[in-house]
Amino acid sequence: MKKVFILLLAISVFSACGSQQASFSKNIDVKTFKKLVDEHAGKLIDVRTPQEVAGGYIAGATNINFMNPDFDSKISKLDKSETYLVYCASGARSDKAVKKMKAMGFKRTYNLLGGFMGWRRNGYPAAK
Repeated sequence: MKKVFILLLAISVFSACGSQQASFSKNIDVKTFKKLVDEHAGKLIDVRTPQEVAGGYIAGATNINFMNPDFDSKISKLDKSETYLVYCASGARSDKAVKKMKAMGFKRTYNLLGGFMGWRRNGYPAAK
């Protein structure tokens, strides 16, 4: 009887651990980011200022300005189980943004290394 109880306990512990989805944030290069954008593999978040966005952005992106005091409030309203593709001008602010998102419980976030400048350097289109 004791062995059965221990076996059932072990199974329930392993089942609970296996069902939890690990969260991660990952830095990815421009080509990988572009592939994910093309596959609609996540929601695009542009964390640049509105002035920067006025000069061009990746089509389909939602602008949530990292420098704005309400950034945390706006980000916290997003679905934490979704995948997010995050970028800024060079990759520094978006790196901070995905780290903050991970700490807030977001499951999957990708940071574009090189940011929008890297996107444009690789010849990818910008919406206006």
